[in-house]
Amino acid sequence: MTSMKTLLRVSGQLALLALLAASGPCSDKAPARSALAPEPPAKQPSAPPQSVQSPNHLQPKGTVVVPNGPYAKVLQTVDELAGLPRLGKAVAENYFHAPLTHLSHARPTDQYYEAVLPSGPFSRVEVRESNPTQDKFEFLILDVRPDPTLTIAGLQALGRLRPDAKIDVNPDVPPEGTITYIIRDGGQTVSYEFRAKSEQLSGVVLERHPGG
Repeated sequence: MTSMKTLLRVSGQLALLALLAASGPCSDKAPARSALAPEPPAKQPSAPPQSVQSPNHLQPKGTVVVPNGPYAKVLQTVDELAGLPRLGKAVAENYFHAPLTHLSHARPTDQYYEAVLPSGPFSRVEVRESNPTQDKFEFLILDVRPDPTLTIAGLQALGRLRPDAKIDVNPDVPPEGTITYIIRDGGQTVSYEFRAKSEQLSGVVLERHPGG
């Protein structure tokens, strides 16, 4: 009888062990990841925000960025005058806040006027307008102060003297002769005149022929 009880007890223990083996061990740990399952990508640190600059193709066509420096005032003035609807005497007087008087060596019928400018990048402004007997024209002539020196190379570096500019050389203009870059935009021509030897900017001329 004792042997039978011992046999039953051992059989019961073996059955319990078999049941536990079939159901798997109890554990709070997560099951091991299969070797075929890819690891989730590591979270990358957020990149610091960068400043956004407008791409070049969004900038207005034909504009030239003018940096601060000796060229800034000259080119800013030229661009502002080039954008005005008229270039006559009244417009120049209003822009430069200076009265223009009739050019002393011009004929009485010629509408040629000038003013000496006490400050700014230009030392003198001259306006020439057609009279009623002439085909319409408007000239605005600016004499550039010699200091600071503005050069051909400097304006080329800024993109102001375009490759399609016409170049006129006149060796007979004192004291060095002149080299003039002539740039036509629509109905307006802007000319940059330099001393031939020093290549220093001496004047800028804006020319229009309304209705021509």
